Amino acid sequence: FPGKKAFVNEAIEAVRGNLKALMADVDRLAEAGRAGRLEERVDALESRAQISEMRARYAWLAARGQFARVADELFTDDMVFEVSRGPGDRMRVEGRQTFKDTIGAQTGSRAIEVVPVIANETIRIAGDEAWGTCLMHSPVAPGPVGFLCGYHHDRLRRIDGRWWFSERLYYFYVPYFDDAGREQY
Repeated sequence: FPGKKAFVNEAIEAVRGNLKALMADVDRLAEAGRAGRLEERVDALESRAQISEMRARYAWLAARGQFARVADELFTDDMVFEVSRGPGDRMRVEGRQTFKDTIGAQTGSRAIEVVPVIANETIRIAGDEAWGTCLMHSPVAPGPVGFLCGYHHDRLRRIDGRWWFSERLYYFYVPYFDDAGREQY
């Protein structure tokens, strides 16, 4: 779209790249099936199910303010967590203990004032590394809008057969658009 805002072109290119990567994954898994490499296909399905379950578990624990458990049960020791605090203002936390000290200290054991619902998951897997996105919507939230909607950019690492979040970045759609500009997801 010549003359239009650059983010439209960037978003279209990001979608195009994601579709190409998805098709490559589908082709690879189909070839694995034809070649009799069923273990590869089963591993991909099990990995996707485990990652999806992790995202749901994160939402369940976060809604209850149990961030120490979020850190211990879902994140690597060297994890990175980032969330928007307002337009152009992001909070970045590095390390599991720092996450517990900052996020956990802000919420204590009380539940947060949102009801996270996870949808529209994408997951790409390459060996023991994975990445993808998911929508997080809450039909209730404090503030004048009364709800919120955004998306997570996730990076994951498989350690001893189990998946862990190594990076979780959250960006808003509503109450304001928080453009991540990350085509690699």
